[in-house]
Amino acid sequence: MTQIRIEAVTPVFIGKGEEITPFDYVLTEDRFAVFDVQKYFKKKAGKVEEFYRKVNSNPGEFSLSDFLSSDRADRDCWKYSVKSSVLIKKILEDSIKTKKPEMSVKSHIKDDLTGKPYIPGSSLKGAIRTAFLYNILRNNKNHVKKHMEKLIREAKNASFQEKKFIEKKLKNPSFLSEPFRGICDIANDAQKDLFKLLNIADSSPEEDCLELNLIDTYSFDKYKNYRTVYETIKKGTTFHTSININEYLLHDKFRHTISWDKSSSMNIKKLFQVINFFTLD
Repeated sequence: MTQIRIEAVTPVFIGKGEEITPFDYVLTEDRFAVFDVQKYFKKKAGKVEEFYRKVNSNPGEFSLSDFLSSDRADRDCWKYSVKSSVLIKKILEDSIKTKKPEMSVKSHIKDDLTGKPYIPGSSLKGAIRTAFLYNILRNNKNHVKKHMEKLIREAKNASFQEKKFIEKKLKNPSFLSEPFRGICDIANDAQKDLFKLLNIADSSPEEDCLELNLIDTYSFDKYKNYRTVYETIKKGTTFHTSININEYLLHDKFRHTISWDKSSSMNIKKLFQVINFFTLD
């Protein structure tokens, strides 16, 4: 097992589809804080009835910040807080008033027990897969070219339905998974994938690392441009994790389970070389 240290060179966002709504957060002059409403109600039980009355009367415009007023600054009821810029604070406040989607903040994935942000090992493995594939395709450009030319030839005399099927192939090219599945005929079969050999642990940051970032999305189609606020891991944040090649699966007894005739060539040193080459290229 190899211990590695990772540094974020840009802000990082990894989500799992969760959002922090105006029912969950409060805004102070310089902080965005996720509020523990249940803890607050234990301290001020008389506020419970008023809370539900305001929520039910106009849920679309409800803001926990407005409801709590001066109590929003009660840090004892904050689950955690993130420094907020004046611009992001204004965008969130204005969005709540106008009921825009921007009033919710995209939540970075967090540990269910500690509530702290982390980077899943599966996300790191996915990044390494990208570097691995890039290295293979860079050294064998014909791999992509021959498949693309084949699809173009098929499309020339194809019917409308056949062209739609070819279009799907272009959007989800299964031939890109060939370097990972070796001699296996089934595309995207996790049980036969070369990276089944690779184990990467989840990694937690060394320090408080969250910040809010504003992402502007522009549309050239009929959809309107929009802005989204994300919880992100700060640039420069460091993590520690471990990476390991499961050599047990390389034993002749199990070699068939990954259907990879050159699996023994996979090792940590070569992986790091591939990652560095991809990063610097």
